[in-house]
Amino acid sequence: MARSSWSTTTRAGFCTPPTRRRVSRTSSRPSGSAGRAVELVHYNKGRFLHAADEKASLENEQSSVGVRGPRGRVLVRQIAGLIARRIVTDAKPGDRVKQGERLGLIRFGSRTDVFLPLSARPVVKVKPGDRVLVGGTVLAEYA
Repeated sequence: MARSSWSTTTRAGFCTPPTRRRVSRTSSRPSGSAGRAVELVHYNKGRFLHAADEKASLENEQSSVGVRGPRGRVLVRQIAGLIARRIVTDAKPGDRVKQGERLGLIRFGSRTDVFLPLSARPVVKVKPGDRVLVGGTVLAEYA
């Protein structure tokens, strides 16, 4: 798939399970399932607004990793927050990732958005305010 077919700014056609990090947390970002191919790694410089602000998803420093799996594409976007200002992305285009394998790391007060294709009929398993554990909490499953 050509890089231009990935959108790192639009949410049309995708659902986003809610994930937020508390200021005191550092977290790695594991892959959601086995046998996925990394097709996109994109970094945007930006501001360092409070990560919970809606405009942070457009204006803050961020790194996006696009992965193709058996049920379609998934986009994982790490958005830097007001305090930490640190994103590490381990994944590279062409990498194959296994379930639970680290894609990157984001620190203190930042956020991660996960975009799943609505066409795959994902069932979101978490709600705003739920405490999630890295590599241990299922955010969504395909129907």
